[in-house]
Amino acid sequence: SPRILPCAESVCINCIDEHAKEKHLKCFFCHETHTIPSLGFPINKSLLKILNSIDTNIYRGAVFEHFKSHLKNVEDLVDFLECDLECGKSKIHQYCDGLRNQIDINIDQQIKLLNDTRDELFDELHLYEKECLNNLNQNHDQLESFHQSIEDDKSQLEEDKIYLKKTKISEDILKDKISRVRSTEWKLQKLCRMPQLVRKNTQTLDFESYTEINFNNFIDIDPQFDISLHQLENKNFVLEYIDEDTNNRIVEVRSFQKCNQFYRKYKKPIFDHVSEIFSIVRTCENKILVFEYSKNFRIFTLFNDDLEVLKEKQVTNCFVDIIATQSKIFCLPMKRDTLIIYDWDFNELMVLNKNSALYSFSNWISEFDENEDYLFFREGDFVNIISKESEQMIKSVNLEAKYELIGVDSENFFVKEVKADKIEILSLNGEFVDSINLKNFPKNNILFLLDVNKNFVFYDSTNLKFYLPSEYN
Repeated sequence: SPRILPCAESVCINCIDEHAKEKHLKCFFCHETHTIPSLGFPINKSLLKILNSIDTNIYRGAVFEHFKSHLKNVEDLVDFLECDLECGKSKIHQYCDGLRNQIDINIDQQIKLLNDTRDELFDELHLYEKECLNNLNQNHDQLESFHQSIEDDKSQLEEDKIYLKKTKISEDILKDKISRVRSTEWKLQKLCRMPQLVRKNTQTLDFESYTEINFNNFIDIDPQFDISLHQLENKNFVLEYIDEDTNNRIVEVRSFQKCNQFYRKYKKPIFDHVSEIFSIVRTCENKILVFEYSKNFRIFTLFNDDLEVLKEKQVTNCFVDIIATQSKIFCLPMKRDTLIIYDWDFNELMVLNKNSALYSFSNWISEFDENEDYLFFREGDFVNIISKESEQMIKSVNLEAKYELIGVDSENFFVKEVKADKIEILSLNGEFVDSINLKNFPKNNILFLLDVNKNFVFYDSTNLKFYLPSEYN
């Protein structure tokens, strides 16, 4: 604030404080020295009014403007933070009311959707109920036949119970009865599942929805050889082929989950350069079985899933097909009219000829397969179903020669005609269950495989391309 000096000049209080010496101040204008009163020089009120009326936009120096800017920032922050309690409550209520309205709208929409879905399901259920009743009426004769078959089984059961009470029992007759009872048991188990209300819709497999893996991009293979492809229980795939450059037999373990990931490789030199060399690869759980044969040697090799060699043994026979189960290895020789069984130490357990009491077959076996409980031997237009537990034939199912058996699961056969654009699903009784339409499939030879989850994967052996469903990505 401005102060009046005794000489009538005016000086600001800051200048007085800065230049005063021992209660004396030398005037900046008249140069007289004035004594500073104890209460200080009086305020020049007229000059103060003039200063207060000056426009604040007038530039008053860098320090002044810097201070004024900071002062304005502080003032703005105070205004921003100065929010009273009632204003806060009002904003909270306003925000929550908006959420309540949105919740009501969303719930009403979901209720309407559920009601519409309920009506659609009731309509579909009504049609399904009507369809089931019509099917029941149409199959009246078959149901009567089932009923009569059950009555016959009950009568036979009573006779067998009476036979068991005899003091003298023929072992041969008992074996025959055991075989017949097992067949009856298997038949009744299948009948028990038939009345279940299971509706199977026709499925479609679209080839264009599958992911292509081109083996040519990472495998150097002789064009005259193929790649043998199998899957382990841990979902990794086993690839077996001949390396053209090194003349080695290669066994690889790869994963195709999300990406083509290489795990490990085993290579073995091929020493027989005189005759053709062939191989058969099979997997069981996470074990890998390779059978190599040529004119000069036949050898089994067993690997674990790390491709460590667990066992290797030469044998005398040559095989065209092999099934590897948990406890046994079933081998089909070239003539297909005998069956040789080994254990996992490659010890020969038995040699079975036609019409044997165990694992019975009456003709040459064209192909065979397995599931958890049964072996399946195909002979002409029939498939013999053999129990793994009892080693006895349960029944023989008609399957026309025009059908290729491409896989089995715990309930069904999967079959296909060579040029057909669909896969047919048959029950293990040989009855039609459903069909799978094949869309956009190429005309060249495609190998159909069932993976460990019983999904179809496809292998184009001509172009060395592998096709996996979207579940692998």
